[in-house]
Amino acid sequence: MEEEEEEEEYGEDNGDDDFEDIIKTQIRFASLAQVTAYITQLDENYCCDSYEFGPDVPMLSCNMQIFFDTFGPDVKCLKLHQTEWTGPELWDILSRKLPSLEELSVRIFIPREANFLPIGSTRVLGTIRILKLNFSIEKPYKASPPPPEEVVCPTILKELLLAMPSLEEIYCPSWPTYVRPDKVVSGLFYNVIFAYPEIKFAKLSYIHINAALDNAQLFALMDKNFPLKELRLELHPDVQPYAFYFLLKSLEATLKTLILIFHPDYDAENFDQFPTLRNLEYLSLHKYCGPVDGVVKYLPRLKTLLLNDSYVTDESCEDGGGGDEEARFRANRLEELVIEGVTYCPHAQLNVLTRKFQNLKRLRVQHVDDEMLRLVFARLGGLEELVADGKFTDAGVCGIPIDIYLQRLSLNSWAISYLSVLLGINDCKKLKFKRLVSPQIMASSR
Repeated sequence: MEEEEEEEEYGEDNGDDDFEDIIKTQIRFASLAQVTAYITQLDENYCCDSYEFGPDVPMLSCNMQIFFDTFGPDVKCLKLHQTEWTGPELWDILSRKLPSLEELSVRIFIPREANFLPIGSTRVLGTIRILKLNFSIEKPYKASPPPPEEVVCPTILKELLLAMPSLEEIYCPSWPTYVRPDKVVSGLFYNVIFAYPEIKFAKLSYIHINAALDNAQLFALMDKNFPLKELRLELHPDVQPYAFYFLLKSLEATLKTLILIFHPDYDAENFDQFPTLRNLEYLSLHKYCGPVDGVVKYLPRLKTLLLNDSYVTDESCEDGGGGDEEARFRANRLEELVIEGVTYCPHAQLNVLTRKFQNLKRLRVQHVDDEMLRLVFARLGGLEELVADGKFTDAGVCGIPIDIYLQRLSLNSWAISYLSVLLGINDCKKLKFKRLVSPQIMASSR
């Protein structure tokens, strides 16, 4: 039998799960001089497939052409941070010099009159699977109601999406709609795909955009039949429960991750109309206030629940203590709970949530004090991983039961010292990894 070694550290957790990300190499060029030096020192046999270019690298220079001629065939990931779009140079590079490109990240400013495709071009970039858009589109000098079509559905964005029919993931900047600048492309993406039926993504699984859609747009997204595995939505007061319900129902076969951001004026009672999503594993609720029992019971495979700046009410108390048997059954199958952000009454929240989800294996929680730690240890005997951040002291940590099943522990508090290790953590015989962050511990270790 192979003996597993206990891991102990007081810094970052660089476990095996992150190993693949660590060994990946990406080279960033901040200037043309760096590109030139790279070309002269290396040849086409150097194996790097990910490059990033800063705003001071001229894409039309001779050395850039030499770079793409030499290394272009092996490039799989390209990140561009250009400050301005001056012509069709990007299309020429993508279509002629990067035959293996799978991921494109673009961060630039685009004039309203710009085009992506050459006139009459029918070629597509069929190898690109991931597109990350982070650019601004020039707005008209004067506001003119209604806004011109080019502002609402920019041609360049239409051409960009039509040229990449094999996309599986799309990323855009994500801010809540009610504070988001109108000129960023994230607010325009859905306008474009709804306006042009010819935009079809048969493999699109992830749209990393916090979409604030109205009822008609929710149905339009449903009609697109994208095989989405992840959906991000902002629920604002105008969204009707039936539109939200039917969109989720249409994604029952594929949806695994659902991220919802609630507008401050959204009526939480509308959230109770939820379809059965048999494959959903991850649910994230932001700025939500209300019960979760009515939702959890429709998610038989839910493994992770994330609550950010949210307040969960105790529905079992509201109905006199009976509750919903089906909801309790689903809750007992939840494996991971994450509570983060500005939590209202954190102790009361943890009291409610640990009573609902008693079979948790992983818990991540902020604003923790000694009493909350004791609550966790008393109720979650099967907990395997705990990540706690707050103002707890050695007294709280020393309350860890000897027979707890805890295997991974990460604690962050200014008030803990090595007494937490000597009188509490060392008693956890099954612990494989521990990480403690405290000025007292760091000072003692020097």
